[in-house]
Amino acid sequence: ASGEKLWQQELSCEVEETTHPQNPPCSSSPITDGKAVYAQLGSAGVVAYDLDGRQLWHRDLGPVLGAKFANGEYEGAVIMDPRTCTELNIGGKDLSAAGAMPPAAAWERLPKLAKLFLHAATLSATGLEDVLAGCPQLTELHLEEVNYSACKGGLPAVVAQIAAAPILGTARPLDLCLACARGLRAGHVARLAAGCPKLRGLYVANCDLEAIPGELGTACRELEVLQAGNN
Repeated sequence: ASGEKLWQQELSCEVEETTHPQNPPCSSSPITDGKAVYAQLGSAGVVAYDLDGRQLWHRDLGPVLGAKFANGEYEGAVIMDPRTCTELNIGGKDLSAAGAMPPAAAWERLPKLAKLFLHAATLSATGLEDVLAGCPQLTELHLEEVNYSACKGGLPAVVAQIAAAPILGTARPLDLCLACARGLRAGHVARLAAGCPKLRGLYVANCDLEAIPGELGTACRELEVLQAGNN
C-alpha cells in the first residue's frame, strides 16, 4: 500500500465536551474486522463505514461529560464476539424507550453471559422479561439503584420475574444485588428465596426493608453473603 488517503468522513456533534488540549474528541483509533470500519467518537456516538467510506450505521450513546472525562474521551471501540462474552455492563442506560431493551432473541446470542450489570439503568415496561428469557444462565445480576418507574407493576413485578425464572438461582448459584431498591419488602425477599434456592449472595442495603424473612435462611441453604444495612 502507498499510504495514500482513500477517504475521510466527519460526524457532526453539538455537544461541547470536557477535554484536554492535546486530546481531541476524535482521538480514539478506529478499528476494522476487514468488512467495515468502526469508530467511537465520544459524544458523537459510534459509527460504522464500509471499506469505501459509506456510512452503514450510527448510534448516539449520549454526551461524554463530567469528572470521569475531564481529559476527554479515551475509550475506543472494541469488536466483541457475543458467543464468548461473559460480562456485560449497560448501567446508567435508559432502556424504557421503544426498542432500547434488546429482545430475548438478542440476549440468546450471549450464551456464556454470566454477569450482567444494570446499575442505575431505567428498565422498560417489560422489566427483565427478555433478559431472563434469553440469559437464564446468569450467576450475577446487579440491579443497584435501578429505576423501575417505567416497568408495568414496578419493582414487585421485576422481583416476581426473577423468582419465576426457571433456571436462574436454581440450576447454579446466583448473586443478586437489589441495593437501594426503595419499596422492597420482606414478602418480596421471601418470594425470591422460594424461587431462587441457590441464592449465594443477596445485597439489599438501603432498601427500607422492614425485616429479613425467616424463609431466606431455610430455603437458601447456599447463602454465603447477606448485606442488608441501612434498612
